[in-house]
Amino acid sequence: MALEEEDMWERGVRLVSDLNSILEFDPYIDELGFVHPSQLESLHSLENFALDHEKPFFMKTRKKCEGQEESDDAEYAEDCSQRTEGHEVEAEPPGTNPDQSYLNGVHAEAIDFPYDKSAFWCAHHKLAIAVPALAPIFEVAKKEFLANRKAYTKWLAGAKSSSMPSSPLSTQLSEVSLKNGKKNGHSNGHVAGLETGDGEVLLQKNLMLYTRVLIVVNSDFASAWNARKRILSRIEATEEPLLAELRLAGMVLAYGPKSEESWAYRRWVINRMIAGGIRWKTVESVLRGDSMLVEAIAGRSTMNYRAWRHRYWLVSRMTLKQASSELQDSKKWAQSHVADNCCFHYRRCLLLGLLQAGLSSNAKIVSSLTLGDSRDQANLSSALSTNPQLLTSLWKEELAWNKDLIERFIGREALWLHRRFLIWSFSSYPKIFKSTSLPDLSNIGGSKTSLSEEEEFSQRAALLAERELQFADTCIAVCRPDHLDDACRQQEYAAAYKLWVLWLVGGKDDGKHEHINGKVLELNNLELLLKDVSPHRECLWNGLIPNMV
Repeated sequence: MALEEEDMWERGVRLVSDLNSILEFDPYIDELGFVHPSQLESLHSLENFALDHEKPFFMKTRKKCEGQEESDDAEYAEDCSQRTEGHEVEAEPPGTNPDQSYLNGVHAEAIDFPYDKSAFWCAHHKLAIAVPALAPIFEVAKKEFLANRKAYTKWLAGAKSSSMPSSPLSTQLSEVSLKNGKKNGHSNGHVAGLETGDGEVLLQKNLMLYTRVLIVVNSDFASAWNARKRILSRIEATEEPLLAELRLAGMVLAYGPKSEESWAYRRWVINRMIAGGIRWKTVESVLRGDSMLVEAIAGRSTMNYRAWRHRYWLVSRMTLKQASSELQDSKKWAQSHVADNCCFHYRRCLLLGLLQAGLSSNAKIVSSLTLGDSRDQANLSSALSTNPQLLTSLWKEELAWNKDLIERFIGREALWLHRRFLIWSFSSYPKIFKSTSLPDLSNIGGSKTSLSEEEEFSQRAALLAERELQFADTCIAVCRPDHLDDACRQQEYAAAYKLWVLWLVGGKDDGKHEHINGKVLELNNLELLLKDVSPHRECLWNGLIPNMV
């Protein structure tokens, strides 16, 4: 047993060394995957492996063959060794690799040193690791990382005379890192300026090497990410090392698109770039590249709330003008993914930020101006507050667009939830909407009576609620009970939306018996419909509806 454990440890040491050599040799790896050993053999057996290295797999879609149905996700995710023939077309967003600004047209070179081909395959900035190799790599890297972190903590505490962990593996990795770093002139998670120095520098160098290996095999190892932050915080912020950190996080996101630690680390690096005074041109390129990266990853990983939250954070570093343009930029993606609530939540955050900015000429989406021209920021915020018609027009356009999507794509709950927000925003921001005319909500009963702003807004809101109830009734009537899932869901969502609108205006009843009786009848009909189309929620309707009378 002891002999087997020793053999396993030696194999882990060798694999960690090989992986580090590969990462140092190719600092522009943009895609990573864990595969079965048989797939690894297939990759190595290919000759003249043809692949457009400028676009990772997750930005491509398979073109439908003649007389063949569209490939589903399972077929698309098949072994990349099968991708030797046929044409591929770009997926959304069209254009270049989201990390193109980091690649700078760098072409991959063939690896010119021996490594364990039963565990790794690397070509065209793509890296594949055999699944059986992950455990020994993780065990060795974790043990070395913990030992070096303990020594580094003691060093920072002032115990500089304490013994430093030394192992042949650390020495070997340091030599490989130094050799390849000088050869390529670039880095992938290796901090420049750590080639030589005292004990602290050596410990920092070892930690950067081991944490990189740990992150590659386990993207959610928070201690490794935090150790890198700790070291980078003690080093002067320069452009190339921070871009290398973004490349590393991007490589990890290729196989872990919902890794919270990876997204959080990207935000930390961008903040570090801003605080360190990195050139605005570089930061702007990073923000634009990250925005494209989110769309590309979200296209292959549905309901990726972490990715869209990251994109909204990116917008918070931009000006109000750029934030308003994001609404238009994300519209095409949203209408192509109507079932993905994350994108619509992102749009709600943008709209809410613009509404809040319109309340005050000094309002901002974020608490401080981090990027962009402060004059442009102030000008747009002032324009929104002095001319609410801009926000009203934006709101009306979003409302009409949402209605069109609901009618075209039935049974999509995300669309109905988005509509709730739009109606809620109208009633929650009267200062914005009451001071401007709404042509589509005018002509209230043909009345010419002079009304105050509050009374006029109340009547306009009542008419809006009435039209929303009519729209919900239309959606319910169009989707007759035909036992189709989408039709039943459309009726359920429309009825629930109607119930929500009635609740929203429930406190504005005139108290007349006829109105109360009509409302009771309406609620009874809604209750019967909801119990019919969603019997699994019957307990919810039984307790909710009586309380609304």
